[in-house]
Amino acid sequence: MKSINPDDFKVVNSISLSKLPTDLKNGADDDKKEEKLDEVQEKLSKLHVI
Repeated sequence: MKSINPDDFKVVNSISLSKLPTDLKNGADDDKKEEKLDEVQEKLSKLHVI
């Protein structure tokens, strides 16, 4: 198994979230996105957290 180096995950530069795209440009229309979000919502609702 490959070892994980924590330094590979350190934040070294600041980022501005306002400059990051929010659309994945995957070509999906709004109906398809809503369908996928519904699927995720159903899966999350089935999780039982104590």
